[in-house]
Amino acid sequence: MRCDRGIYILNAAGARIYNNTFLDAPASFERNQRSATGDHFGWHPATGPGVDQREGHVFVNNLLVASPTSRRPLLRFEQPAAMCQQLTRPQAAEVNGNVYVRASMLGWRLRPW
Repeated sequence: MRCDRGIYILNAAGARIYNNTFLDAPASFERNQRSATGDHFGWHPATGPGVDQREGHVFVNNLLVASPTSRRPLLRFEQPAAMCQQLTRPQAAEVNGNVYVRASMLGWRLRPW
């Protein structure tokens, strides 16, 4: 893939990600405080789960590969520090069977697929 985000899940619940290959493109699961209350795009956040319901994601049987030049994490779960007291349950219900490969700087060449 080689992009900033291979998969970007924002303010969602119950995303199911199975059997993918990521090349220099992390899988990102994020949640923030945005809600329908007081939001000028009220229809947008109002169509998704509430702030306290953004969890239950499954990330299973994926291959994540980083070339020597890639320094980013391969899998990310993020939320603002200010929300840590409010949202104490993990975003993921299951993270299992994934393979993470980070190539060393020596002797590894990336070949086109």
